[in-house]
Amino acid sequence: MNSTLRLVLAGAIVVGSAHLACSSTTRNNVREDGTATLTTGGTSVGGASSSGTTSTSGGFTASTSSGSVGSTGVGGGTGALTGVTSTGGSGTSSAATNSGSDGPVDFQPMACNEGELDCVCDDNGCLLTNGGVCTRSEDCVNGFCGVTQDAVNVCCAEVCSEDQVCLGDGSACEAEEQCPETEFRCNTDYQQCVDGVWQTVAACGTRGCDLTFGGCLLAVGAACTGDEDCGEGTCQAILGGSQVCCTASCGDCEVCSESGTDCAVPPLSELGDDCACTEGDVSKCVDSASCTREVCNDGVCENPIQAGFCLIEGQCYSQNTPQPGNPCHYCDAGFSQVSWTNSSTSTACNDGKFCNGGDFCDGAGSCAHEFTGNRCTGNAGDCDSTTCDESRDTCFYPSSEACNSWSEEQCSSDSCGSDVQSRSVTQYCSGFSGDCNGNVQYGGWSTTSNCSSDEACIEGSFACGEALGCGTTFCDESTNKCWTVARAGGGGSRTYDEAVAYCNALDLGDRNDWQLPTIQEFIALSRGCNGFTGEPEDVDYYPDCQISGGDLIDCAVCPEDEGPTSGCYSPTGFTPCDDQWGHITDSLTGTGSDHFTFSFRDAYVGFTPFSADVRCVLDR
Repeated sequence: MNSTLRLVLAGAIVVGSAHLACSSTTRNNVREDGTATLTTGGTSVGGASSSGTTSTSGGFTASTSSGSVGSTGVGGGTGALTGVTSTGGSGTSSAATNSGSDGPVDFQPMACNEGELDCVCDDNGCLLTNGGVCTRSEDCVNGFCGVTQDAVNVCCAEVCSEDQVCLGDGSACEAEEQCPETEFRCNTDYQQCVDGVWQTVAACGTRGCDLTFGGCLLAVGAACTGDEDCGEGTCQAILGGSQVCCTASCGDCEVCSESGTDCAVPPLSELGDDCACTEGDVSKCVDSASCTREVCNDGVCENPIQAGFCLIEGQCYSQNTPQPGNPCHYCDAGFSQVSWTNSSTSTACNDGKFCNGGDFCDGAGSCAHEFTGNRCTGNAGDCDSTTCDESRDTCFYPSSEACNSWSEEQCSSDSCGSDVQSRSVTQYCSGFSGDCNGNVQYGGWSTTSNCSSDEACIEGSFACGEALGCGTTFCDESTNKCWTVARAGGGGSRTYDEAVAYCNALDLGDRNDWQLPTIQEFIALSRGCNGFTGEPEDVDYYPDCQISGGDLIDCAVCPEDEGPTSGCYSPTGFTPCDDQWGHITDSLTGTGSDHFTFSFRDAYVGFTPFSADVRCVLDR
């Protein structure tokens, strides 16, 4: 509750509400909450000062006579006021009248005066621009008061690192030069140069630092002599006449508490007549708290707290209201009306953090947590971390973490001369699971083995090897059969039995199902011979001769060495033309044998009791 309150101090009279409007005033004349503070001499009316000047603000009219001490200050207040006079020293102040109405004015932050250099003002008050000399970061538009190379504190456009200082115009940071030995400076904290390096002597926090004061400005509740000493709040009187830095908005008939956080009513002996109350008139007992009652006790105002309310640090809270920002404290007016009561252990709280687990009140006023150490065990899988990630609320590695890698192989093609290729494969965590199941990244294919034209990459083993149709073998597309090309064994010939055993044991082109070809398979492979007439034909001609019932039918010998492939009656690439062992299932008439030879020199079946070269065949 706000009303017109008055406090007579050392020959000066301040008349007005508990809150005064501020304009064109310095920080030393205005409290942080907007109330005026006056020294002896001078007149304050709505924040303006003058000697022998009439000023008007908020419905008040005030005039002052000349004199060095004893002036009248009127401003921003409300309510009727007449006949207030104070005399002090050799000066006398005269009457002030007000016909205005009740109504407090909100405080505006004033770090500088409107119109001054490096000062900018708007509806929210006045702050210092970059380059303005400062003592606290709160006074700067950008919220940082830094130090320059010359140890001057200015508002800076950015927060400088430990090895940087702000430029003199406050536009940016620059590298710090080696400091002069034993000198002091203010750089948010109070620092001294030791061995060429600035070291913190005292951490000032939000209080600010001022070299003219000698270091960190005073904290709330510290004894002071003027507002310029206080880093927080203003320098206000307490019971007994001393002064402390105070953040409370006290009424004119109140003083600040020793803690500097709330207000107290001084005894009647310390109050002026203007603050005395009567049983029938408690209007002068109205304080700023909405949850107190106004009581006059032997001329002294008292403000007991209403039932069902708590008054803590100058703020009113109704029964069961939790402390702002800490649900583990609440207002229990039946237990204490001036301090917080601890909530029960069944009360929920939440610090907004994942890594410490579930939250609950510990019964002692603090928010306790499920985990006091690391909640992440790293036991769930390759992507389960032992370090908790608060930024992602998880115990799992992020998707940028690789959890598995391997290589893949392939053949560059299925043709002769194909190469063996490989590539790397990396799998990443998903970020949402302990399993390695995130994205897979494939590298590019590169050749690891160059196969010759007589070889090819073998699928499965992924190595260069003899492949069907390459070098040592020939595959016939028309019959879908593959044959060995070079003489078996690389030299010499074999008997029929040796030829059969050789083909059955042959492992070539990744196949082991080779066998000795039949005479029919040789005939089907021959090219360019008319077996019926024994005359050469074009290269695509197939002979008409066949074996039926053990007899050669329509098989005539073609001219020797006149075949289409270098004289051979065989496909291109199928050499040499020598006799090759073959066999039939039925004996030829009159021969008594089931194994014969076939010569591509004349495309005809023959017989020898001795030996011949060996060709092996298989189905492709």
